[in-house]
Formats: sequence, C-alpha cells, structure tokens
Amino acid sequence: MNDALPRVFREPLLGAVIALAVLCSSLWTAVGQYRAGHLIDAAPVRVDAVVTDVQNLRGGPEYTVQYQVDGRTYSTESLELQRLGLPAVGDHIRLEVAASAPGTARLLGDRYPEPDMPTTEALTAVGATAALVICLYFHVQRRRARADGTG
Repeated sequence: MNDALPRVFREPLLGAVIALAVLCSSLWTAVGQYRAGHLIDAAPVRVDAVVTDVQNLRGGPEYTVQYQVDGRTYSTESLELQRLGLPAVGDHIRLEVAASAPGTARLLGDRYPEPDMPTTEALTAVGATAALVICLYFHVQRRRARADGTG
C-alpha cells in the first residue's frame, strides 16, 4: 500500500514544509498587495513614466519603467502593462505612486489588490493549509505505527 501513496505522503514532513512555504508565500503576496494599495490610496502622486526596456519572456513581456518623484529617479519591473496594448521603449505612461514610498507604483486607474488576487490567494492559502494538515496527519500516523512496531 505504501507504493500507492504519492511520495509527498511517504515523506510527510517534506510535504508539510512545502505546504508551509506555499502558505507563507501566498500570505506574503496578499499582505504586500494590500500594503501597496493602502500606501498609494493614502496619498497618491501622479507622475509621468517612460518605458525603458521590454523583455519578451515565456509568460509575456516584462517592462521596465522609470519615473521621477521629487528629483529622484525610480524604476520598476512589477507593473502589468498589457492592458495598454504593447507599449514600446520610449512610450509614456501615467502612474500613481505613494507619496510616503515613491517606489510603490501602479498604473493610473488600477487598483490594489488586483481584482482576482484576493480569491486566488485565499484559495492558495486554503489549499496549502489543507495539504499541511494532511501531511502532518500522515506524519503522526507514521510515528504511531513505528512506535507500535507495525511500521
């Protein structure tokens, strides 16, 4: 029967560590999105930005955007610009940045968290928590079987 179980359940602590890492990652992403949204919404500053680089990757293009706030230049690669079509190097776009943290930016008109992020992160967190509980259950069962001399 042990051969029928996926490897993650034969090594339940490894599965638990992976599930915990996924859970922490999803929560970190959610907290970051809500924090960024709160910072920008508290004191938005509108700026003009320029696309300085476009890298065509497997998942789609990745854009580097530069902008200035109070004479300092900032750069970001975390913006999703696909809704603007296919911006090219040199194209100008409008951003909202947080007055207290100018490195935190979003496209003018966008909202944080992103519309599908709360649902996605919640489902990921629930799935990872379930996997964590299952792995820990298998670990406890395995330890009990070893203690009883049956495993």
